[in-house]
Amino acid sequence: MTLHTFHQWASLIVLLTSCGFALSFGGRPERLSAVAMILAWFASAVLMRAAREAGLDIAVMTVDIVLFLVVLAISLTSDRWWPMWASAFLGLIVLVHLAVMLDPKIWGRAYFAASNLFSYLTMFALLIGSLSRASGQRQTSAP
Repeated sequence: MTLHTFHQWASLIVLLTSCGFALSFGGRPERLSAVAMILAWFASAVLMRAAREAGLDIAVMTVDIVLFLVVLAISLTSDRWWPMWASAFLGLIVLVHLAVMLDPKIWGRAYFAASNLFSYLTMFALLIGSLSRASGQRQTSAP
């Protein structure tokens, strides 16, 4: 996989930053979500190339649905607030995919902007949740 555009680099940097904080400072929900997001990012990159060659637009949507279900399960079983936000943003990404499937006339740039906006918001929810957890641990361990 190669990174050709600014967006791909920016997305990878934000992903690695938010997931790095989650893996370093987060609890089990943050770590599970970070691993799922990293796997989804790389799976999307690989499947996007294969999907273009085979003409399958559903491949990346399938990855997003699986990630949505994983984060939704985490949000329903954890005591954290951020997974609900992340689930909502991922649900919106899935809805954007469905909207494009139902109406292929949707402008490509709008599809790109909406799905990327919600993707960044998902990563920021994880980052804020991880930082909040780290801050809470420092406050409870202070003398």
